[in-house]
Amino acid sequence: MISLKKVETAGEFETVIPFIVEGNRYNPFVSVSDLAAQADAGRILFEAIVFDERIIGGAAIEILNHPISGQHLNVVALGTEYGAYGYREHILSALEALAKQLGCTRLIASGRVGWIKLAKERGYETREFVVLWKDLE
Repeated sequence: MISLKKVETAGEFETVIPFIVEGNRYNPFVSVSDLAAQADAGRILFEAIVFDERIIGGAAIEILNHPISGQHLNVVALGTEYGAYGYREHILSALEALAKQLGCTRLIASGRVGWIKLAKERGYETREFVVLWKDLE
């Protein structure tokens, strides 16, 4: 059974952060130092992804307050150990439960295209789009 546990100790953080770093390696917009700064400011929370009392991954999440549609849980970054691909559906269920527990009306996440099939099967809306960026000097 997959569950989420709020990261509360330095040891838990040290266990979780390598998973998040690995899972976030394709994201050109959010660095680990960005996540750390946001966590220090109280805007990012870290959750350990736990299977059979063993941490197999981690997620960086934030709560967004939208003036019309309410409070949303946004998954900023997520990563798991190699081979945890089969747990994606259970991880999504755990994130949905956490979002509801926190009073959120929506779960938002972005990721690689491998998530599309599962997302659609679970009733999520998906959009494929191009992301453009350029470092400006």
